[in-house]
Amino acid sequence: MKQKTLGMLVVMVLFSSAMVAMSTTGEGATLTVGEGGDHQDITSALEAAADGDTITIKNGEYEWNDVKVEKSVTIQGESKDGVKIISSDPAGLFKLIADDITISKMTLSVQYSEALRIDGSGITISDVVHLSDGFGTTTCGMEAFPIGVVIKDSEFQNGLLLDKGEKFSVTNCVIGGYYGSSVSLTASSSEFTGCTVSGGGFVINQGTTDVVVQDCTFMDHDNSCFILSGQNCKVYSNHFENLGGDYGNAMNLGGKDNEVKGNTFTKNRWGISIMNADDEGNTDPLSNVITQNNFADNTEGGVLWYQKTRADSVDATNNWWGDASGPAGDGPGSGDKCKGNVAYEPWLTAESTWTPDTAEGEGEGEGEGEDDVWEDTTDTDGDGLPDWWEEENGMDPEDETDATDELISSFEDEKDSAEEDASDDDTDDDTSDDDKGDDDEDDEDSPGFESYALVAIVVIVALLALLGWGRRRD
Repeated sequence: MKQKTLGMLVVMVLFSSAMVAMSTTGEGATLTVGEGGDHQDITSALEAAADGDTITIKNGEYEWNDVKVEKSVTIQGESKDGVKIISSDPAGLFKLIADDITISKMTLSVQYSEALRIDGSGITISDVVHLSDGFGTTTCGMEAFPIGVVIKDSEFQNGLLLDKGEKFSVTNCVIGGYYGSSVSLTASSSEFTGCTVSGGGFVINQGTTDVVVQDCTFMDHDNSCFILSGQNCKVYSNHFENLGGDYGNAMNLGGKDNEVKGNTFTKNRWGISIMNADDEGNTDPLSNVITQNNFADNTEGGVLWYQKTRADSVDATNNWWGDASGPAGDGPGSGDKCKGNVAYEPWLTAESTWTPDTAEGEGEGEGEGEDDVWEDTTDTDGDGLPDWWEEENGMDPEDETDATDELISSFEDEKDSAEEDASDDDTDDDTSDDDKGDDDEDDEDSPGFESYALVAIVVIVALLALLGWGRRRD
């Protein structure tokens, strides 16, 4: 009897231990810096910390320089406005050397150097205000190649220099400019979403690929603002206003295989100026697409490309030019001008409402709405084509005579294709779509599988041990 009771106790202890291990995995100690805290400066706190720990900086003003963060820790302020860190040393402030560091909730005031130098991968910068009286910025280390850096909900007075690495995610940030530049990007496969950029240029450098810039606002710069020299980049649903000054443009479009779609260009000098091809093949204007954009009230015009040695034209079809009659300049209408080798027909007769979330089933954007759009059957003119599809294809939703048999057939083919894609979303019954990076036929990728397996193994081992004791007793 005693052995049986002992065995049951062993099972319970092992089971409880496994559950505790599951619930506490990844938790570290918390250290505090500042008045009444564990440490009076960040250096001693970093020396005492271990990977996974959190260092909380109490509200106050601090002067620190050349802080090397070589452990995977979280450094967070008690509050963004209450914690101010000043640095005037040319060596800069924080050097984020280790992987998986988090910096959050603080205001940094740096002169003449970098506030944050990013060397490690998996770093998160959140809820940070970076002020600068000189030309301080946020940069990547000279020998570093950071991957998977997240920068969100922050303000950078003098810009971001992201000239190394890949897969940066910059979300909901306010970015100012220094010496004419707000962002210089050479990190491929990066995303900028929901940011406001003003007072400087946004440059996607040559050799940079697969960048997405979406739902951002670019404004108030007296020279050309958005310089796109990369490849296979997507510029979606952004707002460009009051850019170009006396000689520049809202966007200089170069590179190749880029798509500029669903944006608004207003009150700039020129909306888009096309860059000419180069001998090295880095720029191919004819491979870029400009479509579903709204151009209105730009002082010189919408799209410009003078290339007198070529008979072909850049694709700028299905755009709104500010008037239903189409573009002026080389066009026949009274909207914003098109000049040079620009193919503008057909044009939209009303403002484009395209966004990645209401795309026509092409898979260009993420989020809900790509399938829902097919449920909107509003057909004002009764020609068999829904209003949203007519608008996206340069047709008039109130004109029943523009629906040809060919267009109706094209619409039906697109709808059938979208329905087939929707039916194939999930083949493994694990409640997650197959395009989210999991194995299509494997429901072991469901959350918590490894944890449940661990508990099951512990229980089985304990039961086997109990059976062994029982046999020895017999």
